[in-house]
Amino acid sequence: MKPTELRKNIFSILDKILDEGKPVQIERRNRTLVIIEDNPPSRIDRLRNKKRKKCFIGNSDDILTIDWAAEWKPDYI
Repeated sequence: MKPTELRKNIFSILDKILDEGKPVQIERRNRTLVIIEDNPPSRIDRLRNKKRKKCFIGNSDDILTIDWAAEWKPDYI
């Protein structure tokens, strides 16, 4: 990432570093600077805080009886 992009989106980039725990590299004068969190949370803590999307709620045995024929696309093979 170039410094101009960092300057434009500084707060969203910093929030992303805190939320995802991934460092961001900035290229300046043919050198690389890295922004990382000083005290990152553990992987377990990040998983606990992550919002779940599209999770199955109900009896797990019901998964076995779901008809997936309408969802299957042979193009993905």
